[in-house]
Amino acid sequence: MNSSNPRRRQLNNQTDGKKNRKKSLLILSILVGSITAFVIVALICVGLMSKNEEDSGNKNPTYIFHEADYDYDIMRDPQYLQLDRQVYFSNPETGITLSIDKNNYIDVPNDQKEYVLLLYDFIDYAIAGKSEELNSLFSEEYIKADGKTKLDFTMQQLYNIKITYVQMLEEVVDGNTVTSYDYWLEYMIRNNNGTFRNDMESDCIRKEYVRVSKRGERLGIDVLAPYRTDNKPNDIMSAEEIIKISIIATITMGVAFVGVGIMLKRKK
Repeated sequence: MNSSNPRRRQLNNQTDGKKNRKKSLLILSILVGSITAFVIVALICVGLMSKNEEDSGNKNPTYIFHEADYDYDIMRDPQYLQLDRQVYFSNPETGITLSIDKNNYIDVPNDQKEYVLLLYDFIDYAIAGKSEELNSLFSEEYIKADGKTKLDFTMQQLYNIKITYVQMLEEVVDGNTVTSYDYWLEYMIRNNNGTFRNDMESDCIRKEYVRVSKRGERLGIDVLAPYRTDNKPNDIMSAEEIIKISIIATITMGVAFVGVGIMLKRKK
């Protein structure tokens, strides 16, 4: 009986070893499968996000736009004329907000006057339906960078208009100083028909980030970017972060899988 004990122990050890190997392989398979599924889902999400960005130039099918009438004179519309059509300039640094027009902008800081007046022209041309004049406000650099200009649009019933100062920037380019001012530009559009803004509904606000730059004597818009409503809070990972973490996790799991496999082979 004693002679059979070593044999029995050997058989038990082999059985336990097989069970442990199977258990280890099962756990690793589940982990690798989970990580792989996570990566696939992340890639699909990024693909959908990219497609949405590519399609952003088209009219959003979830928005309901009014019929475009290029002959309609909005300045004869009594309901539009009753709305607040003043242009307001706001400076968070001073806490001052004031209404401005071509003849009343004395309280705008001297260093910003011509920059703010260019944005006033932008608004004025949008209301008047003057696409050619509005597009002339974009800088050559904006055009060269494939910035989107405005196609022909009808007169726009803009109201609740505000220009908010953000910051001033200076940089030297090819030995020349470029001075830029950044602003938030926001307004509502009554009866939006989508010819000027197809990324927002009527009577709502989707503000735009605008950079106006001066090179020598040339003043123009360098940046006109709508505020992204799908911006995530800082505590939520972006798609890029998800992909990076997924790749690192996959590599780590792959190394662990190979390492455990080598250890199991040695035990055999």
